[in-house]
Amino acid sequence: MRALLLINGLIELGAGLVFLFLPGLVPRIPGLMMLEDGFSTRLLLSMYGTVAAVMGVYSLVLLRHTHRQSLMIGSLFLFALFHTAIALNQFGFNPDVRAGVVHALMGILFWGVYWNRK
Repeated sequence: MRALLLINGLIELGAGLVFLFLPGLVPRIPGLMMLEDGFSTRLLLSMYGTVAAVMGVYSLVLLRHTHRQSLMIGSLFLFALFHTAIALNQFGFNPDVRAGVVHALMGILFWGVYWNRK
């Protein structure tokens, strides 16, 4: 579980920081695309970047609290729900499924750990 939290933390924090501070790199990331409207793209990147960065930091902070069962159960549920929701949105609106697959796999892993620890 610690490895999953670390991987999640690094990926989400990294994606969040790129979306927030280096949005020009987004077209180079496989599976992501820019919208025609620059303002909408920047707004969506900023919003998702903020959420991703917060989820990444939270995941890394939890590495110090894996012994707290009730905190971990709620957090695992939150991460599983987050990744499942993002995957469903990606599959529904993004013609390139790669980002959806990554979030779906993370969701499945978090659901598995959640049900195993609950």
